[in-house]
Amino acid sequence: MITPFEDLLRELGTSLGTSLHVDSHGACCLQLKDKLRVQIEPDKKEERILIAAFISELNPGRFREDVLKEALRVNALNIANGQTGAILGFSSRHNQLACHTILPFQEVTAEKLVGALTHLVEQALSWFDALQSGQAVPPGLVPRPVLPTPFGIRP
Repeated sequence: MITPFEDLLRELGTSLGTSLHVDSHGACCLQLKDKLRVQIEPDKKEERILIAAFISELNPGRFREDVLKEALRVNALNIANGQTGAILGFSSRHNQLACHTILPFQEVTAEKLVGALTHLVEQALSWFDALQSGQAVPPGLVPRPVLPTPFGIRP
């Protein structure tokens, strides 16, 4: 018997031009552009669908601290601006920066899932590229505050 999640994956696969299947853990994993691993899975009650992307390994040290601080700033800015979408976090299990989004299962269509997946992948790829080039955040993503100069001197 096909579950509603499997049916949704079949529709998603048709939209993407590929065949998607549930693995032994009840999830579907995609490897994208040899850069990202994206996982799509329902919660245990099939009330929500989780889409998660594992972006890049972050070794302990100053760079990881800087990346995680910037990720928190991006999350805060998105919340302040009322934007929904990818939420950044750290997976200690995989030692990686990750992002995820959660969709209500009852409202999800293949079209909405494609949109959410596309948005998440675009954000994850921008972070991947930034981290690979040694940047703690993708360029232009977080505006830097202009600090006042001493005595009003202009640079």
